Amino acid sequence: MNYLQKKSEKWEEEINMIFRDSQTFKKHLKRVFENIDKKCTAEWQLYNLQQKIFAATYSISFQHIAMNMKWNDAALINQFYQKLQEKVKNEIIKINKLVDLQKMIFKAMIIDNRQYEKRLKKDKELTISVVLNWKFKKKWQQSYYDSQSIKLNAT
Repeated sequence: MNYLQKKSEKWEEEINMIFRDSQTFKKHLKRVFENIDKKCTAEWQLYNLQQKIFAATYSISFQHIAMNMKWNDAALINQFYQKLQEKVKNEIIKINKLVDLQKMIFKAMIIDNRQYEKRLKKDKELTISVVLNWKFKKKWQQSYYDSQSIKLNAT
């Protein structure tokens, strides 16, 4: 609809028709603003989606986008696997061939959760080690400087 080339009476008539009732208005808004090609948009989103932090977050987004796709399980499994983090992929590859998307998603989340727990435990052990070393160093420095002051007082 090009309002610049039409006479004012004609476009006024069209505008009045659009605003005549709420259903017509909604229909016109959808026609103008709705995503025309949901499948193409979903494919683009799926190709660009990848696991950044947690497999659970990635899998929720993946499944949400995949609902708009007409891909078979094999294609979805491949796409899901390709965008997992390497450390999760390395563990999934050890499992026998997974042919069910839901099972692969479940396994990926379990593997990712285990790895996260290991990282937390390692970070906690590292923190404890650093704190203990710092306390030992502080105590050693204190005893060293105390012995130095004793020597100075003796002279």
